[in-house]
Amino acid sequence: MPRSRTIHLSNEEEETLRRMKADPTIPKRARQRADILLLSAHHMSVVDLAKYIPCSTQTILDTFHRWWLGGRRALFDEQRPGPAARLSEEDVKQVELWLEEDPKTYTSQQLAEKLKTARGIELSTDRLRRILKKRV
Repeated sequence: MPRSRTIHLSNEEEETLRRMKADPTIPKRARQRADILLLSAHHMSVVDLAKYIPCSTQTILDTFHRWWLGGRRALFDEQRPGPAARLSEEDVKQVELWLEEDPKTYTSQQLAEKLKTARGIELSTDRLRRILKKRV
């Protein structure tokens, strides 16, 4: 069992973490880490925190180490690598322009084919649909 540790926060740090915890635009994991730090600062033990959040005691200790090593910025996950975007912003705007200007109603299959012939970009219909859905 890990030994009991607590976080000591200044008033400014505590206020920053409270704002962070309440901000819905911040990723859930970062808000959860802020909550862990706030509860620890109010003398909740590592074991009690693990039961309350619920997560492992190692996750709690990892959050403490993140805070000690990097402060607020360390509470956010790093950008994860993934495949390069196949559609540039310019390509997406062109597809949107086609949809606005042409009175015809397109299916995602038709749009994918038009994108392939006009711009040389091969994209699955599902992927194209997801990209356009995010833009709405």
